[in-house]
Amino acid sequence: YTLKAQVSQTNGQVSTKTAESKFVADDKNAVLTASSDMQSLVADGKSTAKLAVTLMSANNPVGGNMWVDIQTPEGVTEKDYQFLPSKNDHFVSGKIIRTFSTSKPGVYTFTFNALTYGGYEMKPVTVT
Repeated sequence: YTLKAQVSQTNGQVSTKTAESKFVADDKNAVLTASSDMQSLVADGKSTAKLAVTLMSANNPVGGNMWVDIQTPEGVTEKDYQFLPSKNDHFVSGKIIRTFSTSKPGVYTFTFNALTYGGYEMKPVTVT
């Protein structure tokens, strides 16, 4: 943004100054959210659910790191599901999209965590 200030004196003299300014999101007031486009998923290894994770302060995207912990049903290993492209990432424009599929039925719990580039750790959010 360019800020412009103009001062007019009583003698008619006018002085104008401009300055470049960059506005950034307020990290300490950022909110981490997560949601899924599916309430249930067929465990065929092909059907997918999209998980959207956002890190925002008001309507402003916040930069930071995201990681997820996945709690799986008993007996399920990482070979039985896919969480793509990765469990760790950096927020771009305040949003990350992940795709999940599994070949084993049961309840999967995703706990998303984030640390802003300003050093603030967000309250984790969970999607089941």
